[in-house]
Amino acid sequence: MPGRDLKGDYRYAYQGQEKDTETGKEAFELRLWDSRIGRWLTTDPYGQFASPYLGMHNNPIRAIDPDGGFTQWIDRDGNVVHDDGIDNGTVYFVNEGYEFNGNIDQLTANSTLLTKDFKVVADTDLIQEYVTSQFFKGYDGLDKSFFSGGITTFDTRSNSQGFAVGRMLVRRNTENGITLGGQRSGELNPTLTIRYNSTLENNMLSNVYNLRNTLEHESDHYWTNLGIILTNDRVFYETIRAGEVHTENAAMDFQQSTPTWNLTTQRFRQDVQWYRDQHKN
Repeated sequence: MPGRDLKGDYRYAYQGQEKDTETGKEAFELRLWDSRIGRWLTTDPYGQFASPYLGMHNNPIRAIDPDGGFTQWIDRDGNVVHDDGIDNGTVYFVNEGYEFNGNIDQLTANSTLLTKDFKVVADTDLIQEYVTSQFFKGYDGLDKSFFSGGITTFDTRSNSQGFAVGRMLVRRNTENGITLGGQRSGELNPTLTIRYNSTLENNMLSNVYNLRNTLEHESDHYWTNLGIILTNDRVFYETIRAGEVHTENAAMDFQQSTPTWNLTTQRFRQDVQWYRDQHKN
């Protein structure tokens, strides 16, 4: 490695790092690591975890952290395996059966590209597998079995990118507005639709933490709708627009209250704010 004298009896420390001469701790590029307690001694500049001192996903044997910032990689079970800490909108799916050994070049060679430069490059089947692998990775509490009506993923050529939970509530016109109520017994077949445009940037899919937080939003729709169905309730709104404003703001309030929000990127948060601005009363 540049600047290192490989002669002599010097032994490099955890993950090949040198020891800080003053503290005796492993000196990564951005901060010091205390291997005795498995924690960083200063806060995470990237804000990856709920605790700014936690490192290596609490798995210092398997995980690595080249500079003391992010640690992310994604296996087929949806677990984050490695992240170089650079928000470049590129996500890989580690090929099934491959065991990461710390070599990033080998990891890349044994992975399939999902997004690159914030755009989706994988086919719809792989994107759907990627999305469903993130169920239950946050607080969303979603499961593929919930969507008996099916999960549909398609590459749209419109600007309308996003997720939608459907076929749970029925809108009925009334004299003074509209009511939302559950589907009739035996007709409940919830669906999940995933839309993206591979020619446009997509901040929901191009970062796994953004995706997890997006699923928090959709889970709020699912569980709210299910609550209306189970209680045989009817929700009244003066207009369709009023209903959209209320439900979307409630879902955004929920997603921003969960721990996954703290891990999202600035670009994603700007998108959420833009979406909130479109749903003002």
